[in-house]
Amino acid sequence: MLDTAARLALSPLLIAQALQIRRIAQRLPEAAGPREGVIGSGPPLRLGIVGDSSAAGVGVSHQSQALAGQLTDALSRHFEVSWYLDALTGATTSSTLARLESAKPKPLDVVVIALGVNDVTRLVPAPVWLRQQQRLLARLRVMYSPKQFYISGMPPLQHFPLLPHPCAGRLAATQPSLRHTASPIWIHAPIALMPSLIWNLTQT
Repeated sequence: MLDTAARLALSPLLIAQALQIRRIAQRLPEAAGPREGVIGSGPPLRLGIVGDSSAAGVGVSHQSQALAGQLTDALSRHFEVSWYLDALTGATTSSTLARLESAKPKPLDVVVIALGVNDVTRLVPAPVWLRQQQRLLARLRVMYSPKQFYISGMPPLQHFPLLPHPCAGRLAATQPSLRHTASPIWIHAPIALMPSLIWNLTQT
């Protein structure tokens, strides 16, 4: 009850702060460089990365320094990696679903999903987010038929210098709710968290 009352009292301030954060964050450029390619030698591995600014490379100058570059570099020591990146600053689960409507299907072995921060900053209710996640996974299965999904964890929003108080604390408190809500669908799908990706693939 106290948490609900606090949220109601702070709602106008939280909304104003969230809107300001999105305006500032979306001015930051995405990393330059290719968004698909082939790297390495060994057994073939087809990799797709779908996400938001964390996957698009906001904060670094080139894709080689970003998620796609670092991940493919590590995997290329064990595989011939054919990879592509579909990521956009500000992307939410809902907007990604809409964007995938026009994407071309292709067979993939692994799909990495790096989404969630913008759902949190937009205060998407957990039940709504769960339905969107279910639709996203279903859409990705139809398009890519991956053997495995890997989910990138959300960063600790309470430590982001861009986020003012009380917005940072409120958003950080929302994250466990979304993860808890999604746990049932993650358990019943071929899904693992990102830190295990390289270890899992190299042990098979």
